[in-house]
Amino acid sequence: MTIPEFSTVVDLLQYRAPHQPDQTVYTFLQDRKAESDKLSFRDLDQ
Repeated sequence: MTIPEFSTVVDLLQYRAPHQPDQTVYTFLQDRKAESDKLSFRDLDQ
């Protein structure tokens, strides 16, 4: 499968949202140690 090239980060995120909706994209850390929250492609597409 060939992944298309994207001209913006928004284009990439909009492509990934339906293909990998539950994959974690960002993990927020509290005090640089414990995970405090996560965002998936689905979260970013809302």
